Amino acid sequence: MSLLTLVLLVGVVCLLVLFFLGRSESTFKERASTGTQEVMGETAEAVDAELSKLNLPAAKRVQVTKAMARLVDQETHKQAKIAVENVSKNFAKQLDERDKKLRHSEERLKDVSKNLEKLGGEYKTVSAQKKQTEAVMRSIADGLIVVNEKGETLLMNPAAEKLLGVKKEEVIGKSLTSQQKEEQLISLAESAEGKEEKEIRLNSKNESTQRVLRQSTAVIENEAGQTMGMVSVLTDVTKQKELEELKTKFISNVTHELRTPLAAIKESVNLFLDRMLGELTPEQEKVLGITRRNIQRLSRLIDGVLDISKLESGRMELKAAEFELSDLITQNVSSFDAWANSKVVTLETKLPEGKLKMTADNDMLSQVITNLIGNALKFTPQGGKITVEVKQVPLSDADSTPALQFNVIDNGPGISAADQKKIFEKFSQGSAKPVDKISGTGLGLSISREIVHLHGGRIWVTSQEGMGSCFSFVVPQKAAVKKEEES
Repeated sequence: MSLLTLVLLVGVVCLLVLFFLGRSESTFKERASTGTQEVMGETAEAVDAELSKLNLPAAKRVQVTKAMARLVDQETHKQAKIAVENVSKNFAKQLDERDKKLRHSEERLKDVSKNLEKLGGEYKTVSAQKKQTEAVMRSIADGLIVVNEKGETLLMNPAAEKLLGVKKEEVIGKSLTSQQKEEQLISLAESAEGKEEKEIRLNSKNESTQRVLRQSTAVIENEAGQTMGMVSVLTDVTKQKELEELKTKFISNVTHELRTPLAAIKESVNLFLDRMLGELTPEQEKVLGITRRNIQRLSRLIDGVLDISKLESGRMELKAAEFELSDLITQNVSSFDAWANSKVVTLETKLPEGKLKMTADNDMLSQVITNLIGNALKFTPQGGKITVEVKQVPLSDADSTPALQFNVIDNGPGISAADQKKIFEKFSQGSAKPVDKISGTGLGLSISREIVHLHGGRIWVTSQEGMGSCFSFVVPQKAAVKKEEES
C-alpha cells in the first residue's frame, strides 16, 4: 500500500470519527436503546459506503470497516453511558428537590394545622370570656357604657339602656353627641369630657320629673400609656337625692323653729345677767352664766347643722372674689388676740413676701381658719405657741395649678392615730380633753372639710401624741366655682 493511500485512509477515518462524534446526545441515547448489534450494523454499512469511494481492496476495506465500527461502537457506548449517568443524576437531583419541597410542604402544613388548632382554642377562650363579660354586664344594676378614643360607643348594658331610654343598637358604633334627638346622651357625652365623677340631671319623657344620675368615668389605657377609650358607670341616685332634699328641708325647718325660742331664752338670760331685772345672788349669776354658755353652744350647733346640710346638699355656692392674703390672715388671727393673751399663748404668722392676692370665698375661708385656730387654742396649754403659716405650692403632685397651703401649728397634746382617721367626720371629737374645758359641737372640722372641697382643695392633719398638731389645707390660688350642671 502506497503512502498516499495510507494517508487518505487515515483522513477518512478521522472524518468518520468526527462525523459520528458530532451527532447529538439524543441520537446516542436512541442508539444505546436499540442494541449493540443494530448500531454496529449501521456503522459498518456507513463506513463501507465511504471506503468504497476510495477504491481500496475489498479485504482492506472490510478490515478498516470493522475497525472503524468497533471504534464508533466503543465511543457510542461511552457517550451513551455518560448520557445515561447525566440523566440519572438530573433525575435523582430533581427527585431530591421534589422530596425536599414535599417535606417542607408537609412541615408547613403541620405548622398551619397547629396554628389553626391554637387559634381555635384561643377563639373558644375569647368567646367564653365574651359571654362571661356580657353576663356580668347584664347582671350589673348600674348603667355601663364603654367608648373608644373617638367617642364611639362600643358597649352598653341593659341598665344603661333603661336609664337613658335608648336601645344599644341605636348608639353602638356612633358618637353619643351625634344623637342630637336625645338630650340625655348629649349631657352624658359632655359630662364624660370633664371630671371623673359627676352628677347629671336628665328630663324624663313626661318632663314632670328629673332623673339624677351619678356618672363615674375612668380612662382605658394600653401598655404604652396611650388612651384607648373610656368606661362610664351610671348610678341612679334620684331617690337618694329626693331623700336628701327632704332631709335638708326638715333640718331647715327644725333649725328655724329652734332659733326662735332660743333667741327669746337668750335675751331673757341676758336681761338677768345685765341686771336689767334686778340684782342677782352669786349662785343665780353662776347658774345663768352656765345657761348662757349652753345657749351659745346650742346656737353654734344649730348653725353648724344647717351649714353642713347646705354643703352636703350642694345648695351652698362659692361667692368668689379677689382679695389680699395678708388681710384674710390678719383679720382672723387678730380676732383671737384677747383669748390668746388670757392664756399667755403666742400667736405667730408666717406669710409669703410681697402682696399676694387670691380669688376665693373670703367668708368661707375665714370660717375654716377660725375653726382651726379656735381648736388649737382650746388644746394649747398656757405659755404655748400657735403658728399660722401660708406658703405657695402646686395643688398636688399631679397638678401644677398654683395653690396656697395654710398650716395651723400648735404644741398641744397631739392627736392619736385612731382619732386622726375619724376627726373630720360629723360629730366626731378626739379623746384629748381641751385645756379650757370648752367643748365643741363636733362639726367644725367636718364643715371645714366641705368648704375646702368646695374650693377644689384638700385638708389633712399631721400629729403625734405629746408633740402637738399641724392642721393643713391647700386650695387653688384662683378657686374654681363648683356648680351642679343640668341638661
